[in-house]
Amino acid sequence: MKTEIITEKEAGREDAFWYRGDDLARIQFPNGKKLYVYATGEVRIQFEQDGTFYGGDQAVDMARKLDLIDVDLNKIGLDFDGWDMNNWFVVREYDIDGNLIGDDLGICHYYDSAITMLEEVAKEKQKEYYT
Repeated sequence: MKTEIITEKEAGREDAFWYRGDDLARIQFPNGKKLYVYATGEVRIQFEQDGTFYGGDQAVDMARKLDLIDVDLNKIGLDFDGWDMNNWFVVREYDIDGNLIGDDLGICHYYDSAITMLEEVAKEKQKEYYT
């Protein structure tokens, strides 16, 4: 079993916020089934107190433009509660034809944990497929 990284981790950016809508990694089995770890959910952020709220891709784009990292996002949340974070990484399973056959096989919030989670789910699926 080999983990193929699709989206590299960015320095200082572990949170699922940065990878919204992206596949991070996948594992493909000889039977054609695949597991992907994917970033999903909704985000809403206000970069200054009483400022404009940004959502989805606009939030991520603006945070990148401002050169923010996880520490900055956490400060925004603590300083004036300007961050509604409802996003995460999930593991999804696809059949040989690319049809989704399993969702939310694992859930976490940080990049490194997501890769580990994918590999743990893959070990369990390998047992299921081949024993």
